[in-house]
Amino acid sequence: MRLTSFYRAADGAHAVCESGSYMVLRNYFVCLIVVAGLLPGGAHAFAADFNGDGVPDVLWQNNSTAEVHVNYFGGSGGASLIGYNVLYPPGFSSGWHIIGALDMDNNGTPDVLWQNDNTGEVHVNYFGGPGGASLLGFNVLYPAGSTAGWTLIN
Repeated sequence: MRLTSFYRAADGAHAVCESGSYMVLRNYFVCLIVVAGLLPGGAHAFAADFNGDGVPDVLWQNNSTAEVHVNYFGGSGGASLIGYNVLYPPGFSSGWHIIGALDMDNNGTPDVLWQNDNTGEVHVNYFGGPGGASLLGFNVLYPAGSTAGWTLIN
């Protein structure tokens, strides 16, 4: 079983930590530390394996520009940044924030769940292709106004 946690220190530094086990007696705990100030404007982050190598990657959304990247990790303990892709350029997703990353269409690639900041509308964007970085389509999960009074936990 794997457990992924995200931590944010008062100085703005972040840690993405994962624990789990390979076998009954071999446990691991890995943390990716993001230095304070590295991501101006802050960011939301989710862990999911976008490139299919068995190592969680980090999906980031910049709080100021709404730009979205997926950073690919690998190497010893999954702690080496091995590449990245821009899923959405600055401004493209303004007014929306990521609320999750999971494989909704069962194609082996995580999909991105979004919620509109004003209307509460919720969409899923389906991804696939090399590095899981190709947008394949989307669906509306909850139309505008249908989530009134509800808060999605992320």
